[in-house]
Amino acid sequence: MDTFSKDIVKKIEKQHITPRSRWIFAARDIGTWVLSGILLIIGAMVISAAWYSLFDHDWDVYAYVGANPLVSFLENVPYFWIAIALVLFGLVFLTFRKTREGYHYAAGAIVVGAIVIGLVAGAMLFGIGAGEHVERLASTYVPYYQSAQERQAELWMNPDHGLLAGTINQIDSTTQFVLTDLEGKQWTITASGTRWRSGAHPFQGSAIKLIGSVVTGTTMFIAKEIRPWFSVWERQRPLY
Repeated sequence: MDTFSKDIVKKIEKQHITPRSRWIFAARDIGTWVLSGILLIIGAMVISAAWYSLFDHDWDVYAYVGANPLVSFLENVPYFWIAIALVLFGLVFLTFRKTREGYHYAAGAIVVGAIVIGLVAGAMLFGIGAGEHVERLASTYVPYYQSAQERQAELWMNPDHGLLAGTINQIDSTTQFVLTDLEGKQWTITASGTRWRSGAHPFQGSAIKLIGSVVTGTTMFIAKEIRPWFSVWERQRPLY
């Protein structure tokens, strides 16, 4: 036995090193795969919230308040969700690299693969409404987080710029009703020749968004267009 081999034997005897069972390595590998999967699923949920933040916006309406389209977009990019997603995908990369197969793949391939899977899975989760729920959980439990609904409320509560939102609480006629806006103020709405977008209905209790103009010095609002407050993938609930 050469000197190197003797040194190895002495080290094993001194440190009482014993061989580990194969099942320990197998269990650790499975655990790492499971952790990678969980992180990827959470990342997809986060991406679904980012999709929701982007799509639950009436981007065309910013023109009514004189806002620059590019500035409006940059102000409403879901940086919060993007940052969390990047952290999660970074953790997916680190955990996947520790699996038995992880070292076979280039770092860039793992990162790109995780992001693509996250984007596709996030879009699917967004389609079934998961993004909305994640967004609402964040607005409830994350301090200072402003939800997409809250940003929409700020945008649409601009009657002097022709934007108004609220709930119909009284129908006076086929062309006139009373609306309580998001701040509790009552308006008399004239809707003669008004375009009603798909999903918006002139029923008591309907939550709507209106484009039109205020009759100066009054609480009368002439509606040119009425949209549903809720998007097609959302369920009806009390307004923000």
